Amino acid sequence: MAGGLVSIANLGRDRRPGLAPGPGMVLGTGLLLGVLSAVLVLAGTSAIDRNAFASMRQRGIVLARILAIASSGESQERAGAERLKYLLDQVMGDGEMVHAEIVDREGVLVAEAGVAGIRPVYATRGLPLAPSDRADRIAGLGGEPLYLFTFPIDGPGLRQAPPVKTAADSAPGPERLPRPTSGMIADSVLGPRPAGAAPRGRPAMGWESGPHAAPATGSLGDVRIAFAAAPVDEARRAFASQGALLGVLVVLSGMILAHALARRLVLRSDLGLAAIAAGPAAGHAGRPTVAPGGAGEISSIGHSIEALGERIEAAVLRARDESRQMGDVMRGIEASTIAVLSGSASQEGSVQRAVASAESVTRSLRNIVGSVSGLSASSEETTSSILAMVATIEEVDGHADGLSMSVEDTAATTEELVVSIKEIDRNVEMLNRFVAETSEAMARMEQVIEQVERNAGDSKAITELVAENAEKGMRAVLLTIEGMDGIYGSVAQARQVIESVGRKGQEIGLILNVIQEVTEQTNLLALNAAIIAAQAGEHGRGFAVVAEEIRQLAERTASSAKEIENLIGSFQSETGRAVDAMHEGTRRVEGGSERSREAGRALKEILESARRSSVRVGEIVAATREQARGSQAVGLAVEKVRELAGQIKKATTEQTLGSEQIMSAVENMREMSGHVKRATAEQTRGSRSMTHAIGNVSGMIATIQRSVSEQAEASEQVLKGLAGIATSLAANLAAAQRLKESLEALRSRD
Repeated sequence: MAGGLVSIANLGRDRRPGLAPGPGMVLGTGLLLGVLSAVLVLAGTSAIDRNAFASMRQRGIVLARILAIASSGESQERAGAERLKYLLDQVMGDGEMVHAEIVDREGVLVAEAGVAGIRPVYATRGLPLAPSDRADRIAGLGGEPLYLFTFPIDGPGLRQAPPVKTAADSAPGPERLPRPTSGMIADSVLGPRPAGAAPRGRPAMGWESGPHAAPATGSLGDVRIAFAAAPVDEARRAFASQGALLGVLVVLSGMILAHALARRLVLRSDLGLAAIAAGPAAGHAGRPTVAPGGAGEISSIGHSIEALGERIEAAVLRARDESRQMGDVMRGIEASTIAVLSGSASQEGSVQRAVASAESVTRSLRNIVGSVSGLSASSEETTSSILAMVATIEEVDGHADGLSMSVEDTAATTEELVVSIKEIDRNVEMLNRFVAETSEAMARMEQVIEQVERNAGDSKAITELVAENAEKGMRAVLLTIEGMDGIYGSVAQARQVIESVGRKGQEIGLILNVIQEVTEQTNLLALNAAIIAAQAGEHGRGFAVVAEEIRQLAERTASSAKEIENLIGSFQSETGRAVDAMHEGTRRVEGGSERSREAGRALKEILESARRSSVRVGEIVAATREQARGSQAVGLAVEKVRELAGQIKKATTEQTLGSEQIMSAVENMREMSGHVKRATAEQTRGSRSMTHAIGNVSGMIATIQRSVSEQAEASEQVLKGLAGIATSLAANLAAAQRLKESLEALRSRD
């Protein structure tokens, strides 16, 4: 028995420390850690999946809207297509977006960018659509899974038709967006669309044309972009594999720790039993205390110790087997650590791609900032143009005042011409009386030669007076003609100015169209800001208030633009009537000028007749000495004078009628100049109101520019956060490397 105790003691001293037998505790610990790791991996995989899909979906919606806004101002000519192609190349980047294109209202491709060989099939057109969950995907022409986004391009002055209500409008869940109010672009149809909704139709192959493939009425075309579904699946699989490896590592580490604790506890018990067994063999009688009658008890204790030794030997054998198994497990842990290192490197690459995507979004926001800056510059140019137009209107007002003065001067000159014509008429009456007297004198010529000589002298004086009056009338007619020409030039200039003002009004209408388009785009940007603020939750409440203020400013701008449009319409109507009146005035002035020229020709003939009459009277004076021979010639001359007097009378009558018509035309011109002056005054007031409204629009554009700059700064913060995540991943990679080294060191000690 003593030998048995010695052998047990030697066994307790000489056996190699191994792993303690605690399979129940070790397996329980491993099972618990495995369940916890599986739950954490599933939860993390689901979260990563949702976040990756939500990030991709939000980016697709934002890029589709931005491209639609940018494309609405581009023409579909060659230069516009090149500009759109450049825009698509700028937003493509190296992220999940693999294809982007812009088509016109007929479905014809205008611009395209993307990976060569990938062109998805777009069947639904003319509606803003986006995927609602991971399952809402289609297969491309090459079989690759894709997520598709479409958004219509609204034209200037057009408003998108209200969307058709789909199953997504009544679908519950956090992804549901509120339906827009009247006058806003529908966001709810851009997403979500649940997987249970009716599937989108897809043609067999290629592009379709025709009414069913064209965009909806009221749009210029569609923006279509496609995102690859592979990165989302890859991120989910990468996290799942890495999480599984980490879970296995945690389970194995827990099992090793539990096994080590169990071994330490059992080892202490083995050493105690070995000491008890070694005491009697070494002659230490005082250590195992045996009660009286202890021989049987010692015998039973010896048997128990022998049985314990047998169990210990069996435990040692099992420990050796488990030690070999633990070596295999350590090698498996090392392989898992290597896989974790590889997965961490892959995750680091995914984070780098996310950083690249964030940089792409940041570049897009910077491009938006540049576009808003260009819009601000355009607004300033518009303001300068309107100020120049106001100056032109004031100049027209000054010309209207000058026109009124010219009309007044013309009226005064015409009145003087009428007085001169009446004087000519009186002189013609006097000439007629003198011719009658001359005829009577010719009857008494033989009897009273002296009387004939006196009458001949008087006749010569009167003829000279008639010639002088005719010259005065001729000068008055020339002045009248010059005045009428001046009136004609002033009226023509006024007509040109009014027509120019009408064209300026049409240009103002075009500018108003641009302002309305800017207002609609401002409303769209405000809506985008409200959506982003709603998605941000509590942190975006202040930004939502700013977005609401921007939307209200846009609505007031639209109302002001409508009022200005009504004023411009009234102004163009008044301008049209003024142009018609100027045409009528020009026609009448031309008629008056022609009549004045006829009067001038008549006065010229009167002057020539008066001069001839003077010659004839001189001949009468000379012929008084030869009265006998020249009486017949004198009679003929008197008859000619009578005829000329009748012609002068007729010409003066016609000139009197023409002068009355000229006076009537001058009165009409005076009235029209008053209308023009009042119209220019009203236009001046309207242009000042327009200048004030343009100032408000410039202020709103500045507010939008500040908001977009803030969004760019937020994107920079996101980029910095992703850089921090990349740093953390690098630290995790280093920690995994250190774990691998520790495992190698532990294996070398074993």
